Amino acid sequence: MIPLISSDSSQHWITGPPRIPKPETRLSYPLITDEEKIYTCLEKTILVFNNNGSIINRIPLNHTCNPGMTPVLGASRKIYMIAENRVLKINTMKIRANESAWEVFLGPETGVQGLNKIIGLAVSISSSYVIVAIERRGLFGYRYDGRLKWSIGPAVNPTGYRQGCRRGFIGCFFISVPVIDLCDANIYVANNQGEVYSVSIRTRRFKWIQDLSWLDRNFTITAGNNGLLYATVPERSIIVALDVLTGSVKWQKVIGPLSTQDSAPVADNRGNLSY
Repeated sequence: MIPLISSDSSQHWITGPPRIPKPETRLSYPLITDEEKIYTCLEKTILVFNNNGSIINRIPLNHTCNPGMTPVLGASRKIYMIAENRVLKINTMKIRANESAWEVFLGPETGVQGLNKIIGLAVSISSSYVIVAIERRGLFGYRYDGRLKWSIGPAVNPTGYRQGCRRGFIGCFFISVPVIDLCDANIYVANNQGEVYSVSIRTRRFKWIQDLSWLDRNFTITAGNNGLLYATVPERSIIVALDVLTGSVKWQKVIGPLSTQDSAPVADNRGNLSY
């Protein structure tokens, strides 16, 4: 409001238009490669950092990236990331050559519709698959050339016996970012009923389903690359380790307190955890 002084020295106030808060602008979660380079995204720009914090490259995009999703490294130094209702592919070799480095891997431009809410993605280098999770639709397995090979929802009836969504199929869907273990190349994902799945990349078969609803229905999943899968419940500061072969609970520990609701440990290729 702006004060206005009139001739009689009385004070009046003129109310201006309300302030419209600016949308939050932040960097996406970073991808750190074995070349000690850091890839992140700010709105419509990919930023490449050295490990000392200096910026090496800025790559302009036509689409706004999702700051809540970490870019994923695939084969041949390709990086996959979510931007709006698309999955983009970035060729890091072209970045060095100052060529056009990105293209739409999945989206309207490639004839793929219905990617309005992408929960997350994962890449299996050994199996040459890009796995995309779409809200309320399921998991979709694409080859590196963009061909869809399979899709699956959270409940199946392969032999007349339903697997998954034991509390009811209606309103049951995957809610977690899919993760892939470097050792066994299986997909791990959770639904909104507190069930964790181990899914074969090649056959899309459910290898096991473990019900963790006794723990919580909101947790993050981390592949340990050491025979264990970790489910973290930030709200309760609990981490549970599952056997990747059977889904059985090996142990649980209290950790934290954790700083955010999406906190999860980071596992290196030797299975060491850091929080």
